[in-house]
Amino acid sequence: VHVCDLNREKLPFREEEVFEYIVIGDVLEHLYDPWSFMKDIINRLTPDGTILFSIPNVKHYSLLKNLILRDRWEYTESGLLDVTHIRFFTFDGIRALLTRSGLKLTNLGYNLSRSTLMRVINVLCFNRLQSFFVGQYLCAAKKNGHG
Repeated sequence: VHVCDLNREKLPFREEEVFEYIVIGDVLEHLYDPWSFMKDIINRLTPDGTILFSIPNVKHYSLLKNLILRDRWEYTESGLLDVTHIRFFTFDGIRALLTRSGLKLTNLGYNLSRSTLMRVINVLCFNRLQSFFVGQYLCAAKKNGHG
């Protein structure tokens, strides 16, 4: 395990070190330049390697509800508006990040709101509102041209 500030330091690996899997759990939203970080990390993958990452969804209804109805965008100690979050992503932003980094999405999962009411509203709207109920995206990506 290496501990480092990815906003100030490069990854502490030798040039020739590569990995089949790289896990980036709720890190990208804390970086000033996640685009450069992803471009750097792709060089650490084996040719058929996979990056697994999770990232919060800024499109979540709870944030929009507070912004639209209450004129509030308040940071908290944890959660979607964690005080240490620097960047915010929607699913389209994640796809753009991957494309710009030379990666393609190979698998997508997500954590949905547990609210029964929100799930019912989504079903009544033919699942067209699902992206508003995703709290976090769980992604797998590979280098373009692989897998």
